[in-house]
Amino acid sequence: MAALKFNERRQRNNESFDSFVTDLKILVKDCGHQEEERVVRNAIVFRCQHPKVREKCLDQADVLTCEKTIETGRNYETNLSSLEKLASDEDPTVNTLSQENDGLRISPDST
Repeated sequence: MAALKFNERRQRNNESFDSFVTDLKILVKDCGHQEEERVVRNAIVFRCQHPKVREKCLDQADVLTCEKTIETGRNYETNLSSLEKLASDEDPTVNTLSQENDGLRISPDST
């Protein structure tokens, strides 16, 4: 039953990467795997919700450790969060003013 729970565990929408990893590490303890780190690493790669994390991990497959997999997922989530914050902090009036000024023409003074 423990192995089934572990194998069915996938990262949920809006679940933090760290929460997902912590849950995997707890679940694997009851499975009796000899190589828990390898099993958790593989579960992260194939069951996390971000395809970019999977892609980066698979690019490093020959040297990928559980620690490196976790680092990759954390970095991706941090970067994603930073980009979302930057996008939400952007002042929409700046873009509007810029677009309005693009249409203005300044004519030379005819004095």
